[in-house]
Amino acid sequence: MPASISNEHKIDDAKKMIEQLKREFNINRISIATASNNIKKYCEKEACNDPMLNKIPPSSNPFRERKKVCNLI
Repeated sequence: MPASISNEHKIDDAKKMIEQLKREFNINRISIATASNNIKKYCEKEACNDPMLNKIPPSSNPFRERKKVCNLI
């Protein structure tokens, strides 16, 4: 009996794998060249909004150094 259960388990696993492969086969794909060109165009388009490429105005920079003020009472 244990051998038949093991075989049934293997058959079920194989069926699941086949179904997964069928789903993956139907996925629409694009070439690497197309994907890389799309990424490049997006990066070039969004470069003006990238704080790593453009200087952040001091008034809106949350990491600017604060002036130290000493208050004596």
